[in-house]
Amino acid sequence: MFNVMRRKPYRLRFSAALFAIALLPQWAGADITISDESGLRAFAAAVNDGSRDYEGENVCLANDIALSAGGVWTPIGTPDHPFRGHFEGWGHKISNMTVSGGDYVGLFGYVEAGSIRDVAVITGSINTTGSYAGALCGYVASSGEISSCYSEISVSGTQYVGGICGYFAGYEIKDCYSTGNVEAVRGSVAGQGEATSLAPYIGGIVGQVYGGDVRRCYYTGRIDYSSNYGYYGSIVGDVKSGQEGIDIENCVYMDYEYAPKAIGCGVDEEESPTDGQNHRATAAEMQTASCWTGELNTETYNTAWRIADGSYPQLCSFIKNEPITFSFTSDKQWLTIVPNGNYAVPAGMTAYIVTNVEDNTVTLRSVGTLNEGRAALVWSDGGESITVSSTAGALSDYSADRWLKGSHVSPVVLKGDRTEYVLSGGIFQRSRSGTLARGKAYLKVPAGSSGSNRLEVIIDDDDPTGVVSQESRGESEAATFYDLSGRKVSGRPAKGRIYIKNGKKIIIR
Repeated sequence: MFNVMRRKPYRLRFSAALFAIALLPQWAGADITISDESGLRAFAAAVNDGSRDYEGENVCLANDIALSAGGVWTPIGTPDHPFRGHFEGWGHKISNMTVSGGDYVGLFGYVEAGSIRDVAVITGSINTTGSYAGALCGYVASSGEISSCYSEISVSGTQYVGGICGYFAGYEIKDCYSTGNVEAVRGSVAGQGEATSLAPYIGGIVGQVYGGDVRRCYYTGRIDYSSNYGYYGSIVGDVKSGQEGIDIENCVYMDYEYAPKAIGCGVDEEESPTDGQNHRATAAEMQTASCWTGELNTETYNTAWRIADGSYPQLCSFIKNEPITFSFTSDKQWLTIVPNGNYAVPAGMTAYIVTNVEDNTVTLRSVGTLNEGRAALVWSDGGESITVSSTAGALSDYSADRWLKGSHVSPVVLKGDRTEYVLSGGIFQRSRSGTLARGKAYLKVPAGSSGSNRLEVIIDDDDPTGVVSQESRGESEAATFYDLSGRKVSGRPAKGRIYIKNGKKIIIR
């Protein structure tokens, strides 16, 4: 249990107990931030020329990005140089994205064992005579994932064409939707003339699924299939024949005349047997909460989706700056948070950021505001709920907050490499590999700074004297102390005297 005393710095020792989290795929915690169009294009170029595949790294959007009017977008990733990292949109949107010509087209062209999360493509179009076309990605392979994304643009191509993804052979597409029309166009293959024998695979969400699942998605556009050949589905154009263990479930699609069923099939084939787990609905029905019973509002209800009468379901990742409520109890006075907007810390609650991590010591400082996407710890006396309202305008830039990490828009998967700690039961405990829910933060200790299960924390609550009280910890740290004249202290620091340690005044008690 923590006992916080205002305006008085003190130190706490954390337990050495370990908190074991269920084993999941390992992700690294690197954060690479993209703020504008030039940064996004430079990122694409680095992937496409083979300079960097970003494997194990998180690439994050810091802002909505409007691509230059009239400019053509070059998709991120190719078969020779795929993107292998984790793209976090942080609830931001890409506009004016225009792609024409070529194979493997979309915001991403080719993703292998990577992920795309919490990003939307809202204006532009994809119009190609090539294959593998989708608003978010043309081709996903080898355990790749797309989640909490949406598209409002039209997509057309020769084969493997989808509103979200053209060809999917990854792990899962979940909690996504598309509103743009999807169309098959006739193309040609060298030496064959007009490709009338080619069977296009066209779907409102995915053109063809070779491996992986599609869950909790919806489609409100139209599938254009004027020809009498190919595979067309309102959710998935085709599930590859002979592949087992593929689930297309809990999806809804728009009911209009000649709308194809959820899962497509060939002209002479019967509907997929899994189609009964999905259903069609009119526009009016899709804007009522009861339409989604057993569909989107499953275990992710009020987490991935907001469902209410009067509107289509909305992804919570893109709903910003709304009040959030912290519920404290007597045994849970400390919580972590990655805010989805800018907030002023109210009376009755204190917020902290990490300002330094060295050896086994973590320094926290109290702050009066919370910034969108910036992880913080919050504290209360307990036994109460506090609602925090968003505030407009620029807030403090906590440039020192580079060890406390997390994401307010999607779960974070921890690598568990002896550098990550989670706050549980009032103490930071070493993480093994596992997942951390959205809106949660974790402590990322610089490699080599700590391998201990026992951390020491100093809360520097803006004491005007700038002197932090600290116990003497023995001869081994004498070399890190200096007297007020700047001379290095030899031997053990004396109690009751003031020294300089890590640029701060320290009094030994």
